[in-house]
Amino acid sequence: MTTRSIALAFAAALLVLAVPASGQNEEPSRESLLAAWEASLRDDPQTVVFEKLDDRGYRLSTERFPFDGVVRVLNLVIDDRSLEYAASGVVGVVEADLEGVSDEFRRQYAYSIGLWQSANTLYYDADAGQWRSAIEWQSSLVESYSDGGWLAWFSGWMWLLFLAIMVLVVFWLSRRASRQMKRAMAAQDKALAEQERAIRLTEDAIEVSRDSNRVLREIRELLREQGQDAAADVGDRYQRQKTATDNSDR
Repeated sequence: MTTRSIALAFAAALLVLAVPASGQNEEPSRESLLAAWEASLRDDPQTVVFEKLDDRGYRLSTERFPFDGVVRVLNLVIDDRSLEYAASGVVGVVEADLEGVSDEFRRQYAYSIGLWQSANTLYYDADAGQWRSAIEWQSSLVESYSDGGWLAWFSGWMWLLFLAIMVLVVFWLSRRASRQMKRAMAAQDKALAEQERAIRLTEDAIEVSRDSNRVLREIRELLREQGQDAAADVGDRYQRQKTATDNSDR
């Protein structure tokens, strides 16, 4: 079997494995969003009565706030901007209104009504192919990040390996910097020693020069003294010869 045949067979196997994986979960739709919203209200522990009256009209009695009346679904919104990024989830909102509720009632029970309205926002789990509430969605995210399988295990070990490599690199750089510092200190000590030696030689040369100058001065003084004594001897001899000559003339 040639290399090209092996590559084609491998690509075909990947295609066969990928097609069911991508097609096994249905895309989020308004119908599935509405059905999930109905199920969430029906399963709410504080819901007393939840019945479908007509198309997008429901009777709701809840203990969350004092209401027993009709809930009308006004709109179904699917934020499909993140559809191509399945891991980020798709947001679906059921815009519903409590019929016959006054503004004063909404102000009095603003917090509880806000909690009820927040439950009207659902998140589509592409892996499971179903809509989830905010709490369920957060729980699934925690589970996916806490139990990532071999990939998470490998990522954790990669981080440890990276940290170990960083520690080794820092240790090696510190050792190298220490050696360089020691060599620089040794070179500096050698330069200082050479400088001190040069200073000592200069001082010795100055001392020798001083001694030489002192000896020269002594020699000069000695020569001066010897020259004066020789001149006096010559004068005496001349005087004696002149006296002798004068006496012979007489």
